[in-house]
Amino acid sequence: MSGLLLAGCGAIVSGTTSTANSLDQAATRERITKLRAEQIEQIRSLQAQGDPMGDYLFALANAEGWIGEHRISDPVAIRDLYQKAADNGSSDAMIALGLMLFDGRGAPQYTKGVYLPREQQDMKRGLEWLERGMKSRCSYAQPLYNAMASVNKQCLVFRSPARWVWPAFRDGRTRRNLDGSFTYVLKPDAERERYWREKNAACEASAEVRTTAKDCSY
Repeated sequence: MSGLLLAGCGAIVSGTTSTANSLDQAATRERITKLRAEQIEQIRSLQAQGDPMGDYLFALANAEGWIGEHRISDPVAIRDLYQKAADNGSSDAMIALGLMLFDGRGAPQYTKGVYLPREQQDMKRGLEWLERGMKSRCSYAQPLYNAMASVNKQCLVFRSPARWVWPAFRDGRTRRNLDGSFTYVLKPDAERERYWREKNAACEASAEVRTTAKDCSY
C-alpha cells in the first residue's frame, strides 16, 4: 500500500512540475516576444537615423526569422541587405556578408535557416569581406535575450566569425558530382587553417567578446 501511495504522490508531483514548467516556458516566450518587439523598434529607429548598425540588425533579424510580419526570407535579398549595410560602413555587416559568401550561412550564429545558393557563393570574396570587417572589430554583434525573471533584458553579444572559417581549411569543402563522386571546391590548407585559428583565438580573448558574453549570460 505504501508503495502505491508513494507512486500516486509521485504522479501528482510529476504532473504539477510539468504544468509549472509549461507555465514557465509560456511566460518566458512571452517575455522574449516583448524583448524582440522592443528591439525591432530600436532597429527601426537606428535605420531612421541612418545608422548602418540598424541595417545590419534588420538583415540579421530577417535571416534569423524574428523580425515579425513581412519577413524577408529570400537569401539573395538578405545578402543584398548585408551588402547595403556593409557599403555604408557596418563592420558587422561586412563580416555577415563575408560568411554568407564564404559558406552560405545567412545568420552567422546558426547553421540552419536561410542559406545562399551554392552558385551565388564566392569564397574568395567572402574572405576578403571578412578580413575587411575584422579590421574595425574582430567580432560581430549577435542579439540575445535573457528572459529570466531576475534579468529580463536584451543585449548584444560579440562573437568571433573566425570560428566558422578555420574548420573549412582543416577539412576542406567538396561538391557532389552527378556521377556520385566528389570534387574539392576548397582544399584542406594547414597554413590557412592555422592563420584563422589564431585569429579566432585572439578574438575570443578580446575584451568585447569576453565582457559581453559575461554580461549577457544565457
